[in-house]
Amino acid sequence: MKHSPHTTSPSRQIFAALVLASMLSLGAGTTFVNAATPDSAGSSQGVSNLKQIRTDGIPRSVLIAIRRDIMQRTKTPPGQLRLVSLTQETWSDSCLGLGQPNESCAQILIENGWRVVMTDGSKTWNYRTDGTGRIVRLEETPATSKLPQPVANAVLQAASQRTGLKTSDLQITKSEQITTNGCLSLPNPGEACTEIALKAWEVTVAGGQNRLVYRSNSTGSLVRLNEKASNISNTTLPKSVADAVLSEASQLLNVSVSQLRIAQSEQQTWNNGCLDLQRSNERCMGTPTPGWRVTVESKQQRLVYHTDREGSRIRLNEEASRIDKTNLPQSVTDAVLRAASQRTGLKTSELRIVKYEQIQGSSSCLGVPSSSGEACTRDLVQLWQVTVESGQQRLVYHTNLNGSQIRLNEAASSLGSSKFPDAVGKAVLKEASQRTGLSTSDLRIAETTKKEWSNGCLGLGSSDEVCTAAIVPGWQVTVTGERRDLVYRTNESGSQVRLDTVATYGGNGAVQIPKSELPPPLPKNTVFRAIASGGFAGRTIETRLLDDGQVVQLQVMGNGTTTTPTPVTRISRQEMQRFEQLLERTNFSQFHQLSFPPSKGAADFITVTMTSASGTTMRYADMVENQLPAPLQTVIRAWARMSSSN
Repeated sequence: MKHSPHTTSPSRQIFAALVLASMLSLGAGTTFVNAATPDSAGSSQGVSNLKQIRTDGIPRSVLIAIRRDIMQRTKTPPGQLRLVSLTQETWSDSCLGLGQPNESCAQILIENGWRVVMTDGSKTWNYRTDGTGRIVRLEETPATSKLPQPVANAVLQAASQRTGLKTSDLQITKSEQITTNGCLSLPNPGEACTEIALKAWEVTVAGGQNRLVYRSNSTGSLVRLNEKASNISNTTLPKSVADAVLSEASQLLNVSVSQLRIAQSEQQTWNNGCLDLQRSNERCMGTPTPGWRVTVESKQQRLVYHTDREGSRIRLNEEASRIDKTNLPQSVTDAVLRAASQRTGLKTSELRIVKYEQIQGSSSCLGVPSSSGEACTRDLVQLWQVTVESGQQRLVYHTNLNGSQIRLNEAASSLGSSKFPDAVGKAVLKEASQRTGLSTSDLRIAETTKKEWSNGCLGLGSSDEVCTAAIVPGWQVTVTGERRDLVYRTNESGSQVRLDTVATYGGNGAVQIPKSELPPPLPKNTVFRAIASGGFAGRTIETRLLDDGQVVQLQVMGNGTTTTPTPVTRISRQEMQRFEQLLERTNFSQFHQLSFPPSKGAADFITVTMTSASGTTMRYADMVENQLPAPLQTVIRAWARMSSSN
């Protein structure tokens, strides 16, 4: 393998690291690593014997790209990684010599590439990259590389369902062929296994703190978990989820919380906002929803709940549950469903009782006085309070013990709305069409909810916008398109339509930038600005595009002062126009005041804050760049190319 001499100066490498990978890091440094050779670095010696490896010659963008890839595969924090060795290489093709059988690789020499070995003290990763870190490939072990792809896919899918992690967050660390019986030598209780010599695979998958060992037949059509050989972390069920589930179960079964126990809990990622329990006539937002599947037991009864991550949304999985409802008289059930059917116009088969409990109330008005100021007798008798749901409607009824008297508790009910206005739907679809470039026929309204917004800006006013303080009735509308759901807020007539960016991009980790953390407006004669801060060097660098096409860079000191701007490059008027058109085409303004923060516990990351001439400000952590919405990634890549030196 050819080794090329280092011909690039350290200062130029530092600059390249700033502008490539969207200004990921700054400066050069020294990494203390294990003195072992690359062949022995995978031993359990860790980093006990240390020596210095100078990293001046390699762009920081390469090291950060590798650390980010390892973190995405294994959740290993970048701060735990150490550099074992690095060599500069020339690769034979665009796949860096690691092309797969069905992959097309351009036959060009990739000069000034790198081979980098990283370790966390117990495991070693061998990487190949190009000269900047834009192309990063992991050298997999021979045992893993010969694993049939259908088997790998089936195992990763099974591990994803078991752990609640995405398949991209999992890594196959070991695979070997074994011989088993027809049950993969992992029989279920009472299962009769065919005694044959079945060629199978045993595959080890790592993800987070989990190590899962699966067995699969040769096609991946049969996959089973070897629980004894696995190490599956028992992620603690959040107290908020446990409390919410126990409260729901207590009300449904009409028993105290002390009589209930959580028998099982596991993390799940539901396919939609209805937690995979869509109800009749209900529209669900089709975005993945992390959450929990929780099983509650009480005597002979078992309730299985689906929840979101915090327990703010809970749904009972009736098919998976075993509920004894004999303590609610059939006469009460019939009376309540009949009343709800008359109220909603739905069939009783489209309604379901989700809760019931005995309460005390006045015998004359069943604890629900009429709106005319009815005087209820003071005697307290036992009553039934029964909750019925259908779609977006929730009706709470009070009855006597046999159901011969019944009243609707309107204050406790959510009766839904009248028909969703056609004018609002058309206005929302028109705006979504303009935003996505899709025709209205390719879009559909997936969910509508009647709302009351806090002000005339529908609760989405910007810092420099004047909003009337009056409550505005309206709608929250979810539109499903080709790639993602868009969440809108409207007034009652649809004359006002605003995109709720946090609700729309929340699946990408978006949160609102606090107003106290917004940067100052663009300086005079500046049309675009990127401020990069944090990382290994801990410095803040500001790069500006001036209206004459000049790109300058300056450092922001700790006291807020800046150094004299240093020219970086100059772009043509045509290039500037193309960039401005790109900002308009990707609707950069839709990301105004959105922040895409790093994952919890991350370290050594760069925060980049971008501001356009229109006043749009957004920020992101460099390590989540690949998870950002596609239009935003396009802008970031264009800015990196345009602001680099020629």
